[in-house]
Amino acid sequence: MSEETAPGSPRRRPGGRGPGAGPGPLPPAREIDYAVSVLRLLADRTRLSILALLDDREMAVTAIAEVLDRPVPAVSQHLAKLRTGNLVVTRREGTSVYYRQPDAHVAALVTNILHNAEHAYHEVPPHHRGRGRAPRAGAAGAEGGSGGAGDSGAEHGPRTRHADPAGAAEPARRRRRTADR
Repeated sequence: MSEETAPGSPRRRPGGRGPGAGPGPLPPAREIDYAVSVLRLLADRTRLSILALLDDREMAVTAIAEVLDRPVPAVSQHLAKLRTGNLVVTRREGTSVYYRQPDAHVAALVTNILHNAEHAYHEVPPHHRGRGRAPRAGAAGAEGGSGGAGDSGAEHGPRTRHADPAGAAEPARRRRRTADR
């Protein structure tokens, strides 16, 4: 077993660069351009909601439209855009077409975006709750519950930083708690 795949060893990026290594080469321009196009597709409330709904399940356009309380033609147009970006795949059964996420990479992308948003608004984000750590009294959003849809059960690791994005609720209180530690 190589050092790169040994359990407990630091994760390495493709190309053998490990933690603390200098910057490596940029991905090819076509890959960056594709990533930008995917992020543009995700930068829409309806499309991101559709992908969140399709986490570990497939749904017909009418069911998606009903859950989102949106017209079927509008949802269908969003699904067509997601399909051109390879963010959904289809399966036909009779006259019905069912949509789902194509792979774990899309699922992880959507989950990570939504988990990142939770960190902006909760002292203990919902995807961290129920893991043996009790939320602090008075913590924003500390009403309990589990991680919910898309919760992989994995922690972020010790390197996660919880920055206060512009507009996050109560950044002064969060800074004060950090200073008290």
